[in-house]
Amino acid sequence: MITNENLIRELKRDVRDLESLRKVIAGRKNRLAADNIDWKLDNILGSTKENGKSQPGLLTIKGRFERNIEKNLINWPIWTEWLMNIPGAGPRTIGALVLHYYYIFKPVCKECGAPLELRVGSDNDKKSYICTSCDTVSKGMLKHEIGFRDFPKISNWWTFAGRGDPDYKKRRKGMKLDELNKGGLPRLKENGYQIGESFIKQKNRYYTDFYLPRKEKRAREYPDWSKGKIDGFAKNEMVKLFLAHFWSVAREIEGLPVTKPYAGTILGHTGMIEPFYWNGNG
Repeated sequence: MITNENLIRELKRDVRDLESLRKVIAGRKNRLAADNIDWKLDNILGSTKENGKSQPGLLTIKGRFERNIEKNLINWPIWTEWLMNIPGAGPRTIGALVLHYYYIFKPVCKECGAPLELRVGSDNDKKSYICTSCDTVSKGMLKHEIGFRDFPKISNWWTFAGRGDPDYKKRRKGMKLDELNKGGLPRLKENGYQIGESFIKQKNRYYTDFYLPRKEKRAREYPDWSKGKIDGFAKNEMVKLFLAHFWSVAREIEGLPVTKPYAGTILGHTGMIEPFYWNGNG
């Protein structure tokens, strides 16, 4: 695990700023589409020339962020030894996943460095961060101390990631996928969704080969389900498998014990599914 605070904070800045930029770009495209304007002709999204000089647009800046994240990820062995070889595992989504898995950013007092406590006002609306030591109220951008996470069991990691109970017999009629995915970190749940979408778009050899049969199986088992619901459940299982592989590889790299067979006992497989693209697989 990388403990260099400068590298960790740089990765966090780039990942968060890139996510904000992506939302701006998506919003811009939607507004242009609503006005029947081709976004490729937009001088804000695309590069332009002014006074003979090229001026970068938002899409160019987005690419810079992605390249910067990729350069930083070289410092993490799980990227260089495994993830960079997986089609669809891009630096943007993996940068966020690495931050979520390894690190926690705890708000601390700017005055004395003690932990902050989030307190809600009597009207249940006004929230303030109060120092647990000197009672100072922290305003504006908070100062954070870096802590390190540990998930001794795959179930701990899945719960944190907001992935649902794989026992679909517990479902009720009309139950949505999110009802089985209660809890977890919202940003990490979204991150998992993005990774799943990327695997499918890239036609990832192994994870897609896992996803498609699961989709067909759900369609046979639950003919009353909509296509969207079937796809959502199958995609959820694929993401859970990838997260299990991430957990297994991360712990192996760190020399930590790995409880097995995590895939066989929890995902309902008769045989172990070892991490794809790891140690010569793929």
